[in-house]
Amino acid sequence: MIEYYNLPELEWVSIRNTLNITDLKILFFIQTQHSLALDDIVRTLGFSFESTFKSLQKLKSSGLVRYNENSKRVNRIKLSSVSRINKIIAIEA
Repeated sequence: MIEYYNLPELEWVSIRNTLNITDLKILFFIQTQHSLALDDIVRTLGFSFESTFKSLQKLKSSGLVRYNENSKRVNRIKLSSVSRINKIIAIEA
């Protein structure tokens, strides 16, 4: 079951269609934090620096995170501002 926010239709950014499983894992980790350093993501998740940085660039271009080049810090963006999905409830039999 999926519960949606009652918002007007949001504009979709087409690069989101290219996000892979690594990008989504990094996005999920970022969503559990408010702000964290790029090195912390690399150290915690165990992906290479290059892979993590490439994913961050895709997530930033997708409008799903903010990345500050100077401080090398990543800030989450509230998903409700880019998605109408409020909650997904998985029920297994």
